[in-house]
Amino acid sequence: MADNDDLVLVKVEPTQEEDINTSLQETILVNNQILAEDSELRYDGDVRQQSTSSKPHTCELCPYATSLKSSLKEHLLTHKTFKDIKCADCDYVTHSNVLLKHHRTLHNDARDFQCASCDYATSVKKRLRDHVVLHKVTKDFKCGYCNYAGRRRGSLRKHLLRHTAAHLKCYHCDYATHTKGLLKRHLLRHGGKGFKCTHCTYASHDRANFTCHVLSHRATKDFKCVLCNFATHAESYLKKHLKKHKPVQDFQCVHCDYVTHTKQLFTLHIKRHLPTEEAAAAKPFKCGYCNHATYHRSQLKDHLRTHMVVKEFKCDNCTFTTNYKRRLEKHSLKHKGVKDFKCTHCDYATYNPVYLKQHLLVHKVDKEFKCGTCNYATSAKHLFKRHIVKHTTKIVTKHFKCAHCDYQTHIKSRLTRH
Repeated sequence: MADNDDLVLVKVEPTQEEDINTSLQETILVNNQILAEDSELRYDGDVRQQSTSSKPHTCELCPYATSLKSSLKEHLLTHKTFKDIKCADCDYVTHSNVLLKHHRTLHNDARDFQCASCDYATSVKKRLRDHVVLHKVTKDFKCGYCNYAGRRRGSLRKHLLRHTAAHLKCYHCDYATHTKGLLKRHLLRHGGKGFKCTHCTYASHDRANFTCHVLSHRATKDFKCVLCNFATHAESYLKKHLKKHKPVQDFQCVHCDYVTHTKQLFTLHIKRHLPTEEAAAAKPFKCGYCNHATYHRSQLKDHLRTHMVVKEFKCDNCTFTTNYKRRLEKHSLKHKGVKDFKCTHCDYATYNPVYLKQHLLVHKVDKEFKCGTCNYATSAKHLFKRHIVKHTTKIVTKHFKCAHCDYQTHIKSRLTRH
């Protein structure tokens, strides 16, 4: 590990893999009718790909093609709505013997395959192979069209699809993609929310989102950071958190001092430096009620809630109402009798972890955010951003305007509050 100083270790609990999968098996409810409708949606003639001569065995229900008859036979099982193969130790059911064999490894207490570089251990050899790749420093698989490089051949193959035309189209809307998996995921939107939680009213059409939600009901947080006290119920959240401990920020902006360890945030930031005309054209999702435009469909969907007259989320303890579920969840914390989050430096206590994080900045001696125009300095990044606005022309233009009255401001949060 001497050569891999930039790697961050992850604390792995031996039983967490089995516990989480067992929890999911007990909770997930799959609507077979939705899945059956999804099969019809996915494989319409408009999205069928022509099979090549090198893959003579084709599926009559979808565009799948293969060179092996055994692979086609295995694939045809995915179109079965009835699952007749059952696990003897739990309620797991499937239509494939291969999948059952893969599931059976969860009941194997012995972790025979161990990583030589860290404490990771698993009962499946393939998982160990996938894990070992994470310790590679070099990225051997490189794209010939751009600067992309990856550690896995499969990742490069998936990336190369971005350089091809989006030939897979949805016949319900204008959506088009070059990836079969993305089309399959998109088509679920047209089939209803087939994944329902047994603990609350949550429902989703996406299994990955549903799986992440189910973990939120777990009392224990098995994924722990070895560098701080952070703990979570989802491995994806831990991976995202570990990036904060990286000494080097991988993505740096050439136009300003912005740096980040997240590619998605960096891509979003770069668009801010586009000329006005290009920036407007780069925001394809526009609001029909005001001049708001954004790069992401989810952000537009979130914005449209500001125009809703009826507030669908209501508090059971008071008259508070809102259009945003996360705001209701944040508000509900006020009704907690106990303030669980306490400061180790003083008597401050709060019910909200965000407030505690903000409070801890008061105890920082070093004020790392300093203004280059005046003597202002602070330890809080959001306060520094608010201050910088005073030295720009935004305070004159006040481009955040209310659609219902004459109110204008140069700070987006103030408009949201208004």
